[in-house]
Amino acid sequence: MLKNEALSGIQISRIHMQATEHENRCCSLMVKKNYLAHYGNTFETPWDLMCKENHRSHQPSNAVVQTLEVVSLV
Repeated sequence: MLKNEALSGIQISRIHMQATEHENRCCSLMVKKNYLAHYGNTFETPWDLMCKENHRSHQPSNAVVQTLEVVSLV
C-alpha cells in the first residue's frame, strides 16, 4: 500500500511537469480516485470516463497518457 501511495505522488509530480494546468487538475483528481484500483493498468479508461463526465470535449495529451503508462509499470 505504501509503495502504491508513493508512486501516485511521483505520478502526480510528473503530470504537473508535463501537462497543461487544466490537465493537471483533471488528472490529479483521476489519480486520487482511481490509481490504487487500476494499479498496473493503463489509465486511459478512467481518464476518459472522468473527463467525458466533467469536461465533455477534453482529451488527454500524449505526454500525460505516456507518463501514466510508464509509472503504472513501475
